Amino acid sequence: LRIVVAVVGQRVRHEELVSPREPLLRPHVHAPVLVLRNRFVVQNARKVRQRTQSWPVRPILVSDAEDKHDAFAASAAALTKSGTSTLELALANVPMLVTYRVNPVSYVIARKMIKVKYASILNLLLDRPVVPELLQFDSRPDRLAAELHRLLTDPAAVAQQRQGFAQALAMLRPPS
Repeated sequence: LRIVVAVVGQRVRHEELVSPREPLLRPHVHAPVLVLRNRFVVQNARKVRQRTQSWPVRPILVSDAEDKHDAFAASAAALTKSGTSTLELALANVPMLVTYRVNPVSYVIARKMIKVKYASILNLLLDRPVVPELLQFDSRPDRLAAELHRLLTDPAAVAQQRQGFAQALAMLRPPS
């Protein structure tokens, strides 16, 4: 049983971006899990269920911390927003893809104000792209499916990410 977890934030609707219907993912994803991370999304779980009704396999919706950690532990790969969820997934050793999409006007403003190379905390810590980031216009179903497919089928890509996780998490630990 292959499980892919998507950590859903308020702005990124992963359930609209990628589904097990994607041809590349169809043979690899047997149980999609959507982790609903914030109050806004949890309150709108009904809408999430409606948006995923046409999926060949109904996703499991998770909103509490214990179930979230169980979902992470069972997952073969993850599609996540940038932020602390990348650290949580790294702690669980789950290979991931970071995606984020905002309103186009907000994007233009943010590009002028924000001067960092990466969106993911892991990539920022290591100052290199350990976790793929598909942001804004690159956050499309075909691109997301292709990256997830790579994480589900390429053991070398998974090993490289996990090595990066260990390095980034070591940076966060106090000196012994």
